[in-house]
Amino acid sequence: SAGTYNPTAGWTALLPYFAKPDTYNPTLQGPYFKQYWTQNHGMIRKSSVLKGIYVNPTAGQIGPPAVPSGFNPSLEWDTIEVNVFDSLGVHTCQCSYLFSTEEEELSQIKYVIYPNPANEMVLLSSTLPVRYIEIYSLSGVLVWQLDIAQGATQIPISLTGYTTGIYLIQTTFENGLKSSRKLIVE
Repeated sequence: SAGTYNPTAGWTALLPYFAKPDTYNPTLQGPYFKQYWTQNHGMIRKSSVLKGIYVNPTAGQIGPPAVPSGFNPSLEWDTIEVNVFDSLGVHTCQCSYLFSTEEEELSQIKYVIYPNPANEMVLLSSTLPVRYIEIYSLSGVLVWQLDIAQGATQIPISLTGYTTGIYLIQTTFENGLKSSRKLIVE
């Protein structure tokens, strides 16, 4: 739906995208709030965007040198008419569901979590050293994490204190690749 007037916040197509530029001239360019992308229309991802956001965009910094390091909404978003609700949560793209290079690399890593289901302890065993492990509840809450400074290929994980249910183990390998597996605690 249409945005509301807020003279100090919102994404624009003007550098630095998140704040009023020092050089903005309302006499020539009109009221600044009219530059907001969602002032009177919605936004939708461009069809050329093939991946979702995996790092939260930041507002960036302005200063010497005067180069913004923030999020430019015009790179990934198009504007649509006000009150268009036919694509909430989805966008049309040429997204490939075939293996990407990263998925091919990940398929070369052999790792298992056993026993699974388990109730006291599991062992994560991998052919590639593991750098970091995170365990999440199905609601997305981080319940445990381990930073392995030297990397390891055999990591015991205690399940003491876990309630019965399904969890996700996100494993980050030494080469930076990540993978998630289901863990069932009985």
